[in-house]
Amino acid sequence: MFLCKTRLILLLYYRSINATSGVVAIILSTSYSKYNMRGYEILLKIGKQIQKARRQKDISQEKLADLVHIHRNHMGRIERGETNVPIYTFYKIVKALKLKSSDFLPF
Repeated sequence: MFLCKTRLILLLYYRSINATSGVVAIILSTSYSKYNMRGYEILLKIGKQIQKARRQKDISQEKLADLVHIHRNHMGRIERGETNVPIYTFYKIVKALKLKSSDFLPF
């Protein structure tokens, strides 16, 4: 996903009953406001700090996910800043890393 005004084109391959086939293009317009950009930047900073702390403690992403009781793919999305972190999940991550929440918050 790009963080600018962009168009996402999905190409769908189809095959109909009478054996004809082709490609359909679907264009979706997506735009991000300054507010959304700022939110993304905060999520990215928090994710990078979680990743840095995890690596300093020599804990694998999978092990941290197990300690927090979430799927390892979700932990990866959190570290990449791709998803909002529920406050309780954030709390469990901080406690699993034995740190303070103020160490992660960029404001």
